[in-house]
Amino acid sequence: MANGSVGVGSEENRPLIVATAALTFIPNGEKLRFDALVDTGAQRTAVTTAVVSRLKTVVSGSGTLVAGVDGTRVPIGTLWLRIGVPPLPSKELRVAVLPWQPENHDIVLGMDYLADHDFAIRRGVFEII
Repeated sequence: MANGSVGVGSEENRPLIVATAALTFIPNGEKLRFDALVDTGAQRTAVTTAVVSRLKTVVSGSGTLVAGVDGTRVPIGTLWLRIGVPPLPSKELRVAVLPWQPENHDIVLGMDYLADHDFAIRRGVFEII
């Protein structure tokens, strides 16, 4: 694996691509690290309420709706974060706050973050190129 590569795996033998993401909460500069699910099918980056709890903040915009894979629309909140997956540079994003836990990860990295960077997924491995 190249520098910045991350591994794969899941209990059900489905590809599960994870990376370590560094978050910086914009208002106070607090920094946290989480394992993130890399989801090239997600348009937006999202975090769970567990991230919000650790940041000890409140969520804004709870009237926003997002559609899941099955088309169901769910109201979500939003939060401004600076997100980086080393060695990629960080990016300030308005992320969705999910009321559920996707694949036991607190962050879903969507294409709003990934599209600005050169990366590849080869045989289930996320590589920074």
